[in-house]
Amino acid sequence: MWETQPEDWAPTLPGPPLRFAEGREKRKPAAGRLYAGSLADAGGTVWHRVTGFLPKAATNCMSGLASKTILVVDDETFMHVFMQHHLARAGYQVLAARNGREGLEKAANEKPDLIVMDVMMAEMDGLSALRQLKQTETTRGIPVIMITTSAQALTRQESEASGAALFMTKPFSPTQLLLEIKRLLGE
Repeated sequence: MWETQPEDWAPTLPGPPLRFAEGREKRKPAAGRLYAGSLADAGGTVWHRVTGFLPKAATNCMSGLASKTILVVDDETFMHVFMQHHLARAGYQVLAARNGREGLEKAANEKPDLIVMDVMMAEMDGLSALRQLKQTETTRGIPVIMITTSAQALTRQESEASGAALFMTKPFSPTQLLLEIKRLLGE
């Protein structure tokens, strides 16, 4: 159900306004941002600004959002969509990189609070990227969770020796991942 746009509200982008509505629930004025990412075309993220009226439940949820940023480095589109869904629902801002080299660039430029990185990727694998992150002054302190489909003890040992804060094997529970992220971020 779409709420009618108030006359005094002017969208900053062309097209229909983004609105939330839940039946006859009371609404209160709220302004803020809604971050919506699209990975379907693998072309990047689209950002929308939302102002106007949000349902009371939505504003209550938004007031407690974490302001932490998590960089997801993985070459699988499914993992980006999966992580975006679960991390954004938990209130995190999510950045995406497709390989270790892109992950290094985004980590240096964006300074995320935490990185979730796959071990096996094309162009630059996760272990090589992890080693470089931990050797660079500006990214050394960022906690990194390494994920992989391989449960080999050697990969786990290499990850931990290279400075990974945690090693997880796919498939993993989104709830467990969120608990570990909160622990590593001190939340």
